[in-house]
Amino acid sequence: MKKTHLSNNFYKVFILTIILGSILCLAGCSDNKTDTTPNPTPDLEEITIHYQADDGAFRKNTYSTEPKEEKEQAIEKGKNIISFYCGGYETRFLNYLVEDFNRENNLFHLEMTQFPYDTEFKNVQERLRIDVSTGKGPDVMSLDIFPVSEKIIADGYLLDMAPLMAKSNITDDKYFPAYKALTKDNQVYGLCPSMEVVRMSIDKNVLPNKEIPDLESLVDILLKYSSSTIFLNDYQEGIYIMDYFLCGSQDLWGMIDWENKTCDFSTELFSKILDVSKKFADNRNKGYAPIMRMEHCYIGLYPGEKVLEKEGRVMLDFYFDDGNYPKYNPSVETLVINSGTSNLEGAWAFVSYVMSKTGQSYCAVPTHKELFIEQNKELLKDLDAGIANTMVEYTEEVMQDSIQVYEAGKYCPTNTGEILNIIYEESGAYFSGDKGKDEVIHIIQNRVQLLLDEY
Repeated sequence: MKKTHLSNNFYKVFILTIILGSILCLAGCSDNKTDTTPNPTPDLEEITIHYQADDGAFRKNTYSTEPKEEKEQAIEKGKNIISFYCGGYETRFLNYLVEDFNRENNLFHLEMTQFPYDTEFKNVQERLRIDVSTGKGPDVMSLDIFPVSEKIIADGYLLDMAPLMAKSNITDDKYFPAYKALTKDNQVYGLCPSMEVVRMSIDKNVLPNKEIPDLESLVDILLKYSSSTIFLNDYQEGIYIMDYFLCGSQDLWGMIDWENKTCDFSTELFSKILDVSKKFADNRNKGYAPIMRMEHCYIGLYPGEKVLEKEGRVMLDFYFDDGNYPKYNPSVETLVINSGTSNLEGAWAFVSYVMSKTGQSYCAVPTHKELFIEQNKELLKDLDAGIANTMVEYTEEVMQDSIQVYEAGKYCPTNTGEILNIIYEESGAYFSGDKGKDEVIHIIQNRVQLLLDEY
């Protein structure tokens, strides 16, 4: 099969999505809550449902050349204006989807405001958080402009969409698990239209028997392994290496006791995680080969597990409390609804439109299973006809492999976000050599315990 490079626009979006996903994984949102009461829950029984999960069908050519509807035109037509805030880059699929929603819907016009990713972006996020905490702010937001922590959910600033999802027949059997991006118990606060799944593979020389060890055994193996290696790449500082070992556990492998609100970072495992992270961080920029490799499971880029095994890779994936799984990266396109919205019907009309088959046609990797399969079968036809190209050979077998990966993926827990931020902030002094390990562990212990005391 002929292999060509994908478009420049694809790679701009691809790289930006990876960067933003990494930032969202590591960055916590400031949670100095304004002294307000939670936003009132709108009356969901009064809401008319405009879109169902299976509305529409796969559309191969989604981008219309018709002029977009301006806000002034919508007002003249008597439409209700729904506000939507997101970060800005021109090629995001939501731009086109908003335009089509505004053309198609006779009742609502979604007015999208995009904020550039510049030096003011964090200030915009903080101002927006304050607005939402006081019952103001836009009706709908994307996760890049409004990063969500456990505390933001607990404070009631976001709408639980589960009741509306049931009315729109947006159910688990129709979607990959990634579609529910922000959850607590049976409540759903964020819906993800287009997903990103990553796997982690390791050089077979590290695990010659191909058996996946438990986390502490892996750390022991890596501590003893050749010093002439790096972890993932030369750009990966110690805190990012450390994140691989910690990000998937709800209690950081027993270091956090949530019930009693206590912590213990004097464990042997935590000490070894610091050491192995420093080992590989110190080896950067010496020309050493990496032992780990991140496998981005984009269609046309992911070759399938058989090919990776032939390349000498063992699929290690990510460590969660109940086993090893591919990891869903938080999508910057994840949509949340402000619980203080006065336009709930219109806000849900847009979100449910995005999650319908029509809206999912815009997505690079849709979370709607049936739409995903239709989209990829169409790609296979185009490949056979010679009118499409991919970076790797894409076949029915690779498609089925990809489906299994997307089904198996998991989001990292969000309850440890603030604690991980403390760990990474303080561990930097150990990696740089400014402080000893015992001193850093002591500082982490004290800071995390103070945080737990406030819960």
